[in-house]
Amino acid sequence: MSAAAALALLLDRSIARIAESAADAALFDRQEIVRQAGIWDNNALPLIGVMLSRPAFVRERRAAAALRWMAAAGPGRRAWMSEQAGSSLVGVLGPPPKAVLHFRDYRGHVQSGAVPLSLPVVEDYDLTGAEVVAVRVERAGSSLQAQISFIAARRFAVPSGHAEAVLTLTLADVWVVELDNRSLTGLSVAVSDSGVEIGVGDRGRLRAASGTVRVEDDAWHLSQAGRAADAVTPQRVLQHEEPKALRPQRFSAGWEAGLILREAMLEIRGLRSAANVGRLPVAELQTALAGAGTGLCLVAAQPRRVRDRAFRELAESWFAECPILRHRTARHLPPDHWLHWPAEASAAGRRVMDRSAAGQSAANRSAASRSAASRSAAERSVAELGPAGCLPRRARLTLARYSVNGGRRGSAVVNFVDSENGALRAMEADAVGRFVLNAGAFAGPHPVLGVVGKSISLGDVLVVG
Repeated sequence: MSAAAALALLLDRSIARIAESAADAALFDRQEIVRQAGIWDNNALPLIGVMLSRPAFVRERRAAAALRWMAAAGPGRRAWMSEQAGSSLVGVLGPPPKAVLHFRDYRGHVQSGAVPLSLPVVEDYDLTGAEVVAVRVERAGSSLQAQISFIAARRFAVPSGHAEAVLTLTLADVWVVELDNRSLTGLSVAVSDSGVEIGVGDRGRLRAASGTVRVEDDAWHLSQAGRAADAVTPQRVLQHEEPKALRPQRFSAGWEAGLILREAMLEIRGLRSAANVGRLPVAELQTALAGAGTGLCLVAAQPRRVRDRAFRELAESWFAECPILRHRTARHLPPDHWLHWPAEASAAGRRVMDRSAAGQSAANRSAASRSAASRSAAERSVAELGPAGCLPRRARLTLARYSVNGGRRGSAVVNFVDSENGALRAMEADAVGRFVLNAGAFAGPHPVLGVVGKSISLGDVLVVG
């Protein structure tokens, strides 16, 4: 497989993985969808630049540079690329770099990466008085994932002026969840061959197959674990810059296609906020982009005289499946650009792109007017994607997040599947005085009570209010 073909394959595999992770609302994998979309927010335009490169040996050289740039994001990204494209990437990427657990900040001080809980990192902090500031449990396909962040006092001396240390535990394959916001002070961590158990306060606990810890502490380099890491962590290396030569010419048809692809991925990546679940057109976007890598390859291979038209016809096919994508992209372009034209007029508009200068200003005003109308329709469509104004009678939880805002009240976000229509919905609540969560909330539909924006309960396994 050529390097250019590998790039196109990776795009198709990412879109297919997004579709797979979003196919079943009850098994919705938000984190995986965000991960896949995040690959292409800064790789979409280089992909197009590679496809348009001529002759073939230049295209292959640039494709190899684009793949190395993509893999530089970290060992996880590199492993995924190798898994999808197989042995064809071995010669392109070269041997993997030496694994490094930690990194150095701009000062050259060593900072903690995400490390297994079995390593002696948490011992540098007093967990008995730790204060939980945020907790999230969510569906990750067929399993559950949890994340808990807390402030803990240091057990090592530091000069004055340092911010509080925040530790974040991330747990995979969680099977026990018992949380109550009345008991969020004090943590315990136990690691054994059977997994990880986190005690939270005097009545909460989480049990999982494995876990990692990440320390956000600007004085971590002074801790015992930090001093040990300092001896083996290499000096800071500046990140590789994106190969600028890979980007297609601005405002060319190829550049427009790359911009549309990038905007689609940024839209999907909006799921980083759990409050956007059920409100973004993920299904429409992944349907529109299915096979985009292969399609872009075919279009880029066409003769120059027909290539621009082919790029725009491909873009129109994407817009047909997801009209909101047109508005999302057009906002970055001049008011007389064809993307601002109504969809039914765009084909005819492409045939008259050489309008005379005398009629240009009138056409611009008309295009701007049509753009405003189109934008209003798109905004209304986005609003219609939001959750209904009332809670369902029965629902299954897919995510619950609670954050302490100070004092005795916090805020919460919940995602759930409406048992009546199978739709994913999200609800936010402020001034939350009570938060109780049990793993049973994720197991099946439960009767729902509550008031939108204020409170929700799923039987006795989730209480927010």
